[in-house]
Amino acid sequence: MDSRFPTIDQLGNNLFIFGAIYLIICFCIAWIWGRKRRVGFLWSFVFSVLMTPLVGVAITLAGKQQRKDYL
Repeated sequence: MDSRFPTIDQLGNNLFIFGAIYLIICFCIAWIWGRKRRVGFLWSFVFSVLMTPLVGVAITLAGKQQRKDYL
């Protein structure tokens, strides 16, 4: 076999690592900015995962911050 090309196992491992990093970045975006906005943690995470983290940040930061009215 030609050793210049990666095997299926190596490609699968790389895909798993990149996927995990992508989800961690999306989670961080939702945790840092999403939970403080009206969009919320869940929608911020969904936008980041389905589109891209950059679009998720843009949508999240475009929303208003939550008002904390305490009595």
